[in-house]
Amino acid sequence: MIIDVHTHLLTNPFSQREVEDFLDGADRFGIDKLCVAALGPGCYYPTKLIHEPTQEQCASFNDDLYKIMKLYPERIWGWTYINPAYPGAVDEVRRGIEEYGMIGVKMWTGTRCNDPRFFPVVEAAIQYNVPILQHTWDKVTGYFPNESRSIDVADLAERYPEVKIVMAHNERAVLKVKHCPNVFMDTASPIAELGMIEKAVDHIGANRLVFGSDCIGVDFASTIGKIIGSDLSEEDKAKILGGNFLRILGRDQ
Repeated sequence: MIIDVHTHLLTNPFSQREVEDFLDGADRFGIDKLCVAALGPGCYYPTKLIHEPTQEQCASFNDDLYKIMKLYPERIWGWTYINPAYPGAVDEVRRGIEEYGMIGVKMWTGTRCNDPRFFPVVEAAIQYNVPILQHTWDKVTGYFPNESRSIDVADLAERYPEVKIVMAHNERAVLKVKHCPNVFMDTASPIAELGMIEKAVDHIGANRLVFGSDCIGVDFASTIGKIIGSDLSEEDKAKILGGNFLRILGRDQ
């Protein structure tokens, strides 16, 4: 089974045509499950990005995502999107997990991930035994407000060794979290350098990498291609493409 742990769909409103195109694209690459986080109508339009959504906006985006999940229950799993800067984030986690059957928590740029306001959400994720998909990016400049770095993830992982964190986008920062066994790294980066995946495996092992594309902002081809075209064993490729995430979720399928 191939699972893309990191994708997005535009919502408020969502387009069923866009969802069907999204699924068609996944079909071309044999992707069975798509884990979606809904960040609103401006997900990939820089002038419309909502970096600090209210909790009411997050709830609305999650509501739209749940409609999509019900239309395609065999293909789409949802992440519960929250902003811990506002009251109600823990309640939204509860609603997403208990009422909507979502697989975990999506954290973008509401706060840095080692901000104490995020800690109650982390504790809720531990209680529900669900992972957190944590946006991170290590840059020279051009950070979004409250954008987390890999050192922030390491700080959080050390503070809460029980929580399961999928660190997004940042397989090039593998050394920053090498010492944190509860941090897994997704491959959701448009960069497809030769040897990138092999280097990450050399440092942290194949068991801590999971396939993510960041589609619809990044195409499936480059992100899955750097795994399929790597020099890893077929067993390690299968772990990264789906087996590891099933293990994180505690599922067989």
